[in-house]
Amino acid sequence: MNLNSCLLSVLLSCSPGTVSEDTQAPIDTDTDTADPDETAEPDGDGDGDGYTKEDGDCDDGDATVHPGAEEVYYDGVDQDCDGESDYDADGDGEDAEAHGGADCDDTDSAVNTDCDAPDSPLAHYVESGVVGEIDEISSNLSGVTWNPATGTYMGILDSNRRLHELAADFTHLREIALTSVEHSDLEDIAYLGSDGSDHEFAFVAESGVVYVGVVPEGAETIDLSNFQLIAFAEEPSSFNRGGEGVAYDPASETFWVCSEKSPMTIYTFSRPEGSEDASHEDTLVVTEPFDAEVALGGRISDISSCRYDARTGRLMVLSHEAAVVLDVDADGEIIAELAVTMSKPEGITVTDSQDMTIVGEPNDYRVYTYTGPK
Repeated sequence: MNLNSCLLSVLLSCSPGTVSEDTQAPIDTDTDTADPDETAEPDGDGDGDGYTKEDGDCDDGDATVHPGAEEVYYDGVDQDCDGESDYDADGDGEDAEAHGGADCDDTDSAVNTDCDAPDSPLAHYVESGVVGEIDEISSNLSGVTWNPATGTYMGILDSNRRLHELAADFTHLREIALTSVEHSDLEDIAYLGSDGSDHEFAFVAESGVVYVGVVPEGAETIDLSNFQLIAFAEEPSSFNRGGEGVAYDPASETFWVCSEKSPMTIYTFSRPEGSEDASHEDTLVVTEPFDAEVALGGRISDISSCRYDARTGRLMVLSHEAAVVLDVDADGEIIAELAVTMSKPEGITVTDSQDMTIVGEPNDYRVYTYTGPK
């Protein structure tokens, strides 16, 4: 080998990039990522919040998210894992306007898409307990009213010519026989006021008259010939077509009387001065504030009772056949409604605590607890 060949051999053996097998670094050929389950708690609770996916934990990587956690609305996170919208804080089924929904008041479940609509007490009633029975009444319980002076109910039976006074817990206190009943089938009762131990009530008869008079405390018999008789309409030509409900506003001394059906009719008139009998055929001015058949006929087909609601200045109208209470204004517009879960609802009243009681045939009652503002 000449000198030039020797030099070329040396240069090739020292070429850049050539590494000795003895000094070559090991190459990592394992490209697998870490398995999250390898770092989970032994019981499957990855975030240590006490809940697993099987328990309903919808994010096992966040310890603040699990069933029962306090929900923080409008942050896009379902903290309590209930699957409900995070933008419906009042739970009325409508998302808040500020987050793309239609609810103009997401703090009140009674208000959603119409914030200009008047609030109704019916939106704040919930059923309390089950339907109860009054053992001392065998049948035909058709009306009820609350007497705030005594803290008791007074119920009326439509064909038995009887009143029944009941304690606030529906314990039976007394039965009162009604005599000299010229117009039978008494359907409803309304409390008018008290003077000491004398308590004044109005009874409506299906024949188109209202009785007004006093029921003293402790009395067991009442003679209706001593009551004022107010004839508000002609006697109906057939059964179940006349007066079914009576309501009274003591502030304006105004009566409302509701006729059952064919057609449904609501009459109103001022209380006559004095205690003499009065009639629509003479000096009593009776009007119909609206056509009840037209205004309400799309929702109900009968009226079984009505009550003036001093909280709103509107009528509460009860329907037996539709099993519903309507909140109705002076023009006949239905403001709100509440379904009634009892078989034959016939009478309605509201107590001092604003709880609502509905009675029905044969001897049933149900209480609805008021949960709204007072």
